[in-house]
Amino acid sequence: MRSHFGGVSLSILLCVLITACGSSSSSTTSNPKVQTTGSGSDTDVADSVSAMEVGDLYYVTFDSTGAASIDFNGDSSSAGYKLIVQSTNSLSSSVQIASANISKNTAQDFDSFLRQSEVNLAENLAPANPPKTSLLSKSISKAVGDTASFKVLSSIVSTTSYTTVTGAARCVEDHVIVYVDEDVSADNLSDADIETLCSQFEYAAAIEEQTFGSPSDVNGDGHVVTLITPAVNALGASGGGIITGYFYATDLFASSGSNPTSNEMEIIYILAPDPEGDYGTAITKEFAMSNLMPAVVPHELQHAISYNQHVFINDSSSEDDWLNEALSHFAEDFVGFGQENPSRIEVYFEETESVSLAPGSSPDLAERGAEYLFIKYLYERVSDQNAFLASLVNTTNTGKDNIVAAFGGADSGFDEWGEFMRRWAIAMALTDTGISSTAQYQFNSPVWNSTTSHWQGICLICDTEDGRGTILYGPNITELAGSSLNLSLAGTATAFYSISSPPSTISLSGNSSAGLQGALIRTE
Repeated sequence: MRSHFGGVSLSILLCVLITACGSSSSSTTSNPKVQTTGSGSDTDVADSVSAMEVGDLYYVTFDSTGAASIDFNGDSSSAGYKLIVQSTNSLSSSVQIASANISKNTAQDFDSFLRQSEVNLAENLAPANPPKTSLLSKSISKAVGDTASFKVLSSIVSTTSYTTVTGAARCVEDHVIVYVDEDVSADNLSDADIETLCSQFEYAAAIEEQTFGSPSDVNGDGHVVTLITPAVNALGASGGGIITGYFYATDLFASSGSNPTSNEMEIIYILAPDPEGDYGTAITKEFAMSNLMPAVVPHELQHAISYNQHVFINDSSSEDDWLNEALSHFAEDFVGFGQENPSRIEVYFEETESVSLAPGSSPDLAERGAEYLFIKYLYERVSDQNAFLASLVNTTNTGKDNIVAAFGGADSGFDEWGEFMRRWAIAMALTDTGISSTAQYQFNSPVWNSTTSHWQGICLICDTEDGRGTILYGPNITELAGSSLNLSLAGTATAFYSISSPPSTISLSGNSSAGLQGALIRTE
């Protein structure tokens, strides 16, 4: 085991953070921006609008035609409200939404391509040796200074196009081996920089494997390789954007004419700092080291673990794209390198009504922001948080069914998909507003991880201190005027409205197939 990360022994930090990610520890301090965690049956729910006090809820029920009404007769003339309306079902592309969804960028297009390509790998390809399903026995030794050739994808739309690079092992840890491409100069990554990255990667991998489960070990070296190479920068440039890194399960299967890009090992590919833009978009070393590179390993390692647990161990299909990405973005935050998540949430908050929580294809940036928040909220509501995460990965279940089964459902009022969506949306509407102090309708307070020097968790109305100036103002709220609202939501999307001086009745109508539900919150 290497010496230390941030001046603290990794063996000590591992046992500390396994607990800290779920509750509290000496490595974290509370930031009192949000209420503490809560669970249990719904509270503060009124039987009628007129009976509501500030902070109370009233649940809006839609009939089979997609219609509902809210009766405001008898309420106070000074009352104000927030209205939440959700589509709990996935909908076809023919359904009209409020506005065009945010376009996928290069990284999301590439992720979608990889995840879709992985679906049939186990059926069509032979594994690279009989796959070991965990890193339990090491039969091949690697040492610092070893060099190797690696095949790196060179197209975001082809599984057969690749470039070959040579890398040298710069550190060999208990869980990871870090190779650095020979084309990466010392100016762009010094020995000290590589030492920092090695420690960060090992730190993240040790925690994640302890909690989520083990990746496979098809080459018997007992490690996951991380390759830092400007070939990843060039890959992003080929699609007109930036790709920070990737895992592709084809590497777990034998190299062949039909699978020419396999390296027959567990490997995560990571971009290199490129301040001059020699390989694509210019990326300074400072920003790569502080924001981009530390998050790649926890994100992509979750994909590797998920594939092993779903496909190799449980002989099932790979996880649905949206939940796979949700867990990977959550994993970044879980190990203390979640500084990229606030910018995704910011995009989501701009147009929540057109953003699907569970889209049918690989999620875009806004959808990823929603998905991270959803998993984060459910994680904060379970009694055994690490068991919840492990159950989501070591299973034959996928998608919504996986969420419901892993959560457990001890509370009959909070054990179904629609109930999860509703309470999550209420928490988004109330967190950091001071309207309610009921804990189950709040996200937990962010905590400072003194080891990684980043916030874990999220505040929703705040300066997120994410290193890129992201300030969150909560979800966008549309002022509702008039006595009727014709709803236009994407599948599994949420819309937020404000109501002041309401009429005696507001009528709502929408798609009868959308599984519509609503909640009214009195705000004043």
